[in-house]
Amino acid sequence: MSAQVEFLHGVAHALATLTLYAPDHPACAGVVEGVWVQLQKLQEENPGPRFSFLKDAVIYGNLPMHEMKNWTWSKRLSEIGVQRLEVEPGVTREGFSAFLVDVTARLPGQRRLESTVSEHPGIRWGSVGVKGQDDKWEESPQATIGYKLGEEADVMRWVYERAAMSGDIPRDEVETVVASLSVAMHADLPFLMPLLQLTDQDEYRTMHALNVSLLTMTLAESLGMGSLDIHAFGVAGLLHDIGISLVPRDLLHKTALDPADRVVLENHPAQGARMLLARKGDFDLAAVVAYEHHMRPDGRGYPHAVAGHESHYASKIVTVCDVYDALRTTRMHRPAWDPAQAVAYIEEGAGTVFDAGVARAFASMLRRMDTRNALVPRGGPASLS
Repeated sequence: MSAQVEFLHGVAHALATLTLYAPDHPACAGVVEGVWVQLQKLQEENPGPRFSFLKDAVIYGNLPMHEMKNWTWSKRLSEIGVQRLEVEPGVTREGFSAFLVDVTARLPGQRRLESTVSEHPGIRWGSVGVKGQDDKWEESPQATIGYKLGEEADVMRWVYERAAMSGDIPRDEVETVVASLSVAMHADLPFLMPLLQLTDQDEYRTMHALNVSLLTMTLAESLGMGSLDIHAFGVAGLLHDIGISLVPRDLLHKTALDPADRVVLENHPAQGARMLLARKGDFDLAAVVAYEHHMRPDGRGYPHAVAGHESHYASKIVTVCDVYDALRTTRMHRPAWDPAQAVAYIEEGAGTVFDAGVARAFASMLRRMDTRNALVPRGGPASLS
């Protein structure tokens, strides 16, 4: 068993014991000492371990812990606001013990909230915030940890690389990223859908995937869809362009495409759908969306132009979010459009480029939001989404 798994099991044992006995009870002292020893062992490998608890998933650093999938305490911690836990190299036993007592007091049914400790030297924990363009943390009143979404970008970069090399798409990693995006979307912040700033032009496909997933889930929620559908649509948004992983990178950076280039590019929806269908049931909806996200009501889309084609509702939503995010990105042949321009384009294309009802709902949703906070300017390469 790895040190990080032993540590988490020790935390669970300590919290369960602290719910039964007062902190000064001998039974509590023993389990707290045990998990403290496990933490020291973990810090020998990683002086600053970082965990994220996303209901049914646990992330250690940048990658999910498959062995802790559906860990009961992940959901319990997330529900009481402990969505992120960071242990610093200088943590003290007293600070760590106080953290455990404080967390226990927040669990449903506990009555010791008035005696909790709010300062835990060497421990950073709480709800998540989202890091904005000014490089300062925006946090909810209880948040102690900023939420960069950079870890999710690392995972998606790896997903694209794996898809390009083997054609395989890892389900657990994708599900964890979408769950993490959902946490960010529902954080108590003045902005619900943080469109992310690029740090490198080659990051476009990664940031675009995250942004489209966020936009898709936000729109699906605003349309009153249930949580399972919102999550499934978020997965489809995240993977809509997975076929791009098979397109030569130099082609994506061209400012103008010749007919042969366009044939290669316009095959990416079919290639993405084939990769997703190969998972035999894991990504069936995402496969449909990958295939349909460039099809249009007027029949002028691709990979097959079919007038009057009725796309899946998820495809209609992802198509609008895909184009909006692409318009909001700087390209080699044009600057990024401002929000009003992009929304106007979506509305003008209602019924021809986009499904009319979805386009109008998307525009209405954006106008209800504070775009000054929701949209973070960024730049990217000349890539056709």
